[in-house]
Amino acid sequence: YLFDKTNSIVLLFKNNSDQISNEQIQKLNEALIVYKERQKDIIGIEIFGHTSRLGSKSYNLNLGTRRANKIKNILADAGVEINKITNINSFGEELLLDSTEAKGASEVNRRVELNFRLNNKFKDCYYDK
Repeated sequence: YLFDKTNSIVLLFKNNSDQISNEQIQKLNEALIVYKERQKDIIGIEIFGHTSRLGSKSYNLNLGTRRANKIKNILADAGVEINKITNINSFGEELLLDSTEAKGASEVNRRVELNFRLNNKFKDCYYDK
């Protein structure tokens, strides 16, 4: 499934980077196909940047902002109307998906969440690819 039940996709990033991998670009391109098909139903797009714990809080807030802005720029370059982007924010390390020290924990935290807000006619963009 491309979107989860909350009409969101998660794009992962490498450590200390705002560069998006080809695999994540493909995932974003698939989301753009759905966006273009359902554009009239989408009333807003929220972009939230996140990081792992590594680094200082201020650095991580900045890195989360850079990641969110990277996705915003890709969306704009792909033809998404900039006024559809209703919220862009960085949470840095504040909203970890995995707060353990387990192997791989940092990987899931280095992300951008892209949330699609829909008008009341449609409950979701849930898309089975």
